[in-house]
Amino acid sequence: MSLLRSLMTLFVCAASVFAQQHPVGTSGPEPSPLQGQGRWHYRASLPHARSEVAVAEVAGKVYVIGGYADGFVDQPLNEEYDPATNSWRGRAPMLRGLNHVGAVGFNGKVIASAVSSSRIIRR
Repeated sequence: MSLLRSLMTLFVCAASVFAQQHPVGTSGPEPSPLQGQGRWHYRASLPHARSEVAVAEVAGKVYVIGGYADGFVDQPLNEEYDPATNSWRGRAPMLRGLNHVGAVGFNGKVIASAVSSSRIIRR
């Protein structure tokens, strides 16, 4: 996994936790810099705060897929983050909702699957 993928995966997971703790339109405290280790910066919030998601990277964009959101389980949500523009956009939803989902970027596609699902859903 490339350094960019690792950093973006970490960023998106942290953004998901932050979004759950801070409702849309609010912001938390500016983080303190870590001595000698750079600084965290706030970026665009994940549009739908949720947990138990999959995260995958394709062509420099990060996808957050499925999970628990809006008080319901098995969400078909598919959202794309573009670090170049610091923006999110909704993408085609999955054919069915999934939680505790796994995903990987492969040959320019995002492939998602869940243990409870007997088939692989590709987007």
